[in-house]
Amino acid sequence: MSGSSIVGRSTRHRFADSIVKQLQSLLWEQASSSFEVKQYEECLRWYSYALRLFDGSENGSEDLGKLFRNRCACFCALKQLDQAKQAVEQAKKHDPLNAYTCYMQFKIAILQENVVYALQALEDLCLCKNDNDMQDLISLAAQLAFETNSKDVALTALEGLVVHSTKPQQIFIALRCLLRLRLAVQAQTRPDVDKILSYLETAHAHLRKRCLEGEGGDAYLRSEIDWFTKVAWNMGLQSESDELQLLQFFTLCRELSSLSSPDTKNLLRQKTCLIVSSAACLQIAKETNSPEARQDRLQEALELIKQCRTLCKELNSCSDYGKDKTSLLLLLYEFEAKTRLGASISELSDLLEKALVFPSADSSMFETIAAVCMEWAVTKEHRQLATRALRAALHKHLNADTLQHQRISRDFHSLVQISLMGKHSGEPEDKAEALHYLKQAADFIDTRAQEKYPEIEVVWLMTKAWNTGIYFYSYGKYDASGQWCEMGLRLLKHLSTLRDNYETQMSSAYSEILSKVEASKSHLEE
Repeated sequence: MSGSSIVGRSTRHRFADSIVKQLQSLLWEQASSSFEVKQYEECLRWYSYALRLFDGSENGSEDLGKLFRNRCACFCALKQLDQAKQAVEQAKKHDPLNAYTCYMQFKIAILQENVVYALQALEDLCLCKNDNDMQDLISLAAQLAFETNSKDVALTALEGLVVHSTKPQQIFIALRCLLRLRLAVQAQTRPDVDKILSYLETAHAHLRKRCLEGEGGDAYLRSEIDWFTKVAWNMGLQSESDELQLLQFFTLCRELSSLSSPDTKNLLRQKTCLIVSSAACLQIAKETNSPEARQDRLQEALELIKQCRTLCKELNSCSDYGKDKTSLLLLLYEFEAKTRLGASISELSDLLEKALVFPSADSSMFETIAAVCMEWAVTKEHRQLATRALRAALHKHLNADTLQHQRISRDFHSLVQISLMGKHSGEPEDKAEALHYLKQAADFIDTRAQEKYPEIEVVWLMTKAWNTGIYFYSYGKYDASGQWCEMGLRLLKHLSTLRDNYETQMSSAYSEILSKVEASKSHLEE
């Protein structure tokens, strides 16, 4: 007897429920066999027979929902998408919270290239939290979106998988896919850095949880840690133009790296992350307008410096890494942070003293210390610290194998300028220190510069000396005036193209000054 004959008799004369169930089982078995051999139209006929066995009282039946889903699968295989959509809507009516129903809605939307409908179906799928198959179906949805090149839909599916999955390996695979997708987009357009950061933060949270549960030695987990660490590192390297992003990525890189084995390679990476993060905090503090935010960043920098020193001790205990300049760099960062936080002069002086005893400290370090002091040169003591640092830098330059005339000239310039700050009296003693540095500069230009000293800097020194001499002349301090003007003339002879602009006027004025000096001496002798 054919299926249609059986069903026909069943619909005219209602069989007992037990017989209906047996018939349903037989028809579904036939349909399943047809589906396996890809005879989809035959399969649909068997499901149509099975559908006629329902008497209308089964609304809300899970079996009806499953039957319509299976019919939907056949229509999809036959590429009859409109019929498939009608079937899945019927399935939704009878079994609305079933994950498979939502997945079939998603699949039809993807095949019809209806992104809005696909995203809605994904959202519904993610709400099926009581369905044990939900996680695997989200994964299938993401795979289908990939295969059809629906990147936006794939991203949404993967993000849903990360949120709802309880399988660690599935979460890590999803996060890897998400990062690869975002990084692929980054190569073409402006990256969504916030999304990339959130994925890495999520990865860190899950990896940390696994490690706390005692799985840190697992080879698979170590490989995941290494992979996400490298992504954070590379993103940090690409964030040079944005200090905040740089700080965020290198902080994540350090936190991820700390989950792995504490070998030398990992410790060195963490050390680099701490150094870069400290520098980023200082730069962010410099650029922010909020006093509270500035103070927080400077305190954060000091904490990172402290952590880095602890890590360096650990490294030095297992290998000879004491020869690098990390200690000096950290000292410089600490000096800057504490200066900006308003530390006492004695505390800053102690830090400078530590720098001075380091044989490997170079001139750049002391020049930076001086620059930091001068940014905050609100007191005489700050200027004195800057002067000490500049003298140390100049000493390094003058004893170097190769003379850097540009930098030497800048140091002499700064020393003269600082020593004249706040000296507004007409007493020569107040400006004696500046004259001392001018003499040093002139001696260097006379004996060692070999005409390589920047001419514009010679002009600056000469002008400063001459104007100060005229200043003393106006106060009747003729001896001091003569000394300063003489220094100006001494520097004048080292000018080339600009010499004619000054020589006649300065020589005439100097003769007048000398006359006053002689007259003053004669008056004193009388």
